[in-house]
Amino acid sequence: MSHLVWVIDDDADFLRLMSAMLTEAGYRVELFADPHLIINGPERDRPALIILDLLFAHIATGWTLLEILRRRLGRPAIPVILTSVDPRQLQAPPPGFHPGGEVVVVDKFALLKQLPMLLKRLSNSH
Repeated sequence: MSHLVWVIDDDADFLRLMSAMLTEAGYRVELFADPHLIINGPERDRPALIILDLLFAHIATGWTLLEILRRRLGRPAIPVILTSVDPRQLQAPPPGFHPGGEVVVVDKFALLKQLPMLLKRLSNSH
C-alpha cells in the first residue's frame, strides 16, 4: 500500500504539479485548495506526509493551520514540508511556535528540485 500525502495550497497549478510528481513517485495524493475542508471536514486517512503552503487568503497563516492539524491528528507527529513563494513567510516561525524535527521549511521553487530527496528520506524513515 502506498503512502498518502496531503498537499494543502490555494494555487491550482501547484496542486496539479505536486499531484503529478507524487503520483509518479508512487504516492497516493489528496489535494486541498481550501484549508477549511480539512479543518471542518470529515475524518480522513492519516497522511504519511503533509505539504503545506504558508500563505492563504482566508486563514491567518500556514503556521496557524499547522497547529490546528497537529491538534487534530495527534501523535505520532507527521512530517510536514512548509512552503511558500514569499520569502518573508519562510523566515523564523511566529513567537512561541516550535516546529519540531518533523518540519522542513523550503521555498516552493526549491521544493520542485528537492522533492525526490525529501520523499526518499520519508520512505527510509518508515
